Amino acid sequence: MRKATATTAYEKNKRVVLNIISGLSYQIAIAVFGLIIPRLYLVSFGSDVNGLNSTIKNIFAYLALLEAGVGLSAQYALYGPVAEGKTDDINAILSATRRFYLKSSVIYTVLTVAFALIYPLIIKTSLSYFTVCVIILLYGIPGIILFSLRGKYNAFLECSRSTRVPVVPSAKIGLPC
Repeated sequence: MRKATATTAYEKNKRVVLNIISGLSYQIAIAVFGLIIPRLYLVSFGSDVNGLNSTIKNIFAYLALLEAGVGLSAQYALYGPVAEGKTDDINAILSATRRFYLKSSVIYTVLTVAFALIYPLIIKTSLSYFTVCVIILLYGIPGIILFSLRGKYNAFLECSRSTRVPVVPSAKIGLPC
């Protein structure tokens, strides 16, 4: 593995501009879809599905609290080693972050599956049990991917000022939600 290197002012400015452009594009897409999707739910499926959709999104917002700020803590811890190019320190922090995210992904996955199996039994809806289960599982997949695959990389990419890399997958996975 090669050593991390310090960047020039030009490279930093270029990264900042690219990150701003990708971040704004992502936020604009979220805003546009946030205005269009609820209306389509109401017109196409009625208030029953719209209410189900809102409830599922709210429950997954609570499940996202499993992250407990570890991503920000890892990011804070990485700033010094990344700036100084200390590869061993970076690897140690990322290794600890990865372990936490893997444990969290198991918990998140179990809670998502339990929610998918139990919640359709509790609610009254015109949708079938199987349909509600599938909807819940589809809403849970982005969180499972975040916890199991992307968590530690987000912290590192944020520190190294390369956030435009994970924005595109987030936009593709998160827009329907």
